[in-house]
Amino acid sequence: MARPRTPRSSKSMPANYAPKPRCRNLPRPVPQLPPSVMADTRRAAAIISMRSKWVNRTDLHYCFFGASSHFSVPTVQADAVRDAFRKWKAVRIGLEFQEVNQLSEAEVRIGYSTADGSSASAVSRDVLNVPLNKPTSVYGWDLTTPYGRGTALHELGHVLGMEHEHQNPFAGIKWHEQAVYDALAKPPNSWDHNSRYHNILEKQVQGSTWDPDSIMEYEFEPDLIDEPEKYDVNGLFPPGTISSANKEWALMWYPALQQTLTTLELFQTVSVDFGTGQQVDFAIRPIEVAEVHDRYEGCVGHSARPNLRMSTVRRDSSPATTTAVKTGTRASQAFQGSDLRGATSSVLPGTVGQDFADVFVEGFDLALTSPVGIPAGSALAQEVSEGNQKSQHHSERNKQ
Repeated sequence: MARPRTPRSSKSMPANYAPKPRCRNLPRPVPQLPPSVMADTRRAAAIISMRSKWVNRTDLHYCFFGASSHFSVPTVQADAVRDAFRKWKAVRIGLEFQEVNQLSEAEVRIGYSTADGSSASAVSRDVLNVPLNKPTSVYGWDLTTPYGRGTALHELGHVLGMEHEHQNPFAGIKWHEQAVYDALAKPPNSWDHNSRYHNILEKQVQGSTWDPDSIMEYEFEPDLIDEPEKYDVNGLFPPGTISSANKEWALMWYPALQQTLTTLELFQTVSVDFGTGQQVDFAIRPIEVAEVHDRYEGCVGHSARPNLRMSTVRRDSSPATTTAVKTGTRASQAFQGSDLRGATSSVLPGTVGQDFADVFVEGFDLALTSPVGIPAGSALAQEVSEGNQKSQHHSERNKQ
């Protein structure tokens, strides 16, 4: 039960305060897990937490909507978003951010519309489910003000996989619920009932110790939060910057990269011991490059898509053909925690969001022996088989 409301006269508010527009995200799909998995709450929470995160060392490509679009991003606003990318990268996370000129080449597509007046972003790998002609992140107000710069950082926090902090299940926040519904129904937000519930009152399935200074926290004026009481009296006004806890979270999921990678050599076995959810990166140095095709779908070789870095490698004029895997795909997620054994083994850095079976490397063997690898007879194993057949077809055609 909520405490009796404190009289307004005893509450404090920043001078000249006006309610701010807030990030309004759509509901995320609820992961469907088998009942046996859901029965183990810790296991279910770990799967749900990890399934949408990027694989570390992923190159995230971003692009701004152009002048002919409803979501056209003015230069000064685009510069504010670029600055937000730089600030997140300055945390020294292992993800890379690369601006590209074509929306079709970008996982993160950024729009701007003051007419819509709403800011929102898909969370982490959910961006891959957004149609290519739609923004994955959109901004609805000026990003050059202190509050706007915080908004740019906030939406990119969603891209990294962060949820709204006040919806943290461990926050311990109690609300004056009717006051929340009333306040968010008014300008500048004017939200419907479902948006108010989903973005404020609903608890997320994951979280840790509550961080009221988080960049993912909203401003809340007095009268909206019931407990902790000090926020009922004084309101909650986070600084709008990346907090220490935000940095810890980002480095936990995306630790800084080692400066040099171990190079995999032909005919040398590599055995790796690492825990669940950890990632190991290797470098491949092709001994010969031939017949590079400038195609993306089902190609062997460099893609027209930036940073795909695949090469045809021939060995003894009779190449062994195996599927290689792009970082950030569900296939590379399946390889996390597996033993990497064989003549050589690799999960290659590259782009995200396409079927991994469309990209191949010749001359390298990939053997997965761990139970967390690809189960025999599964749909994923079938894709690998089909991918190898497609790669062999391309190899035979290239010889002709």
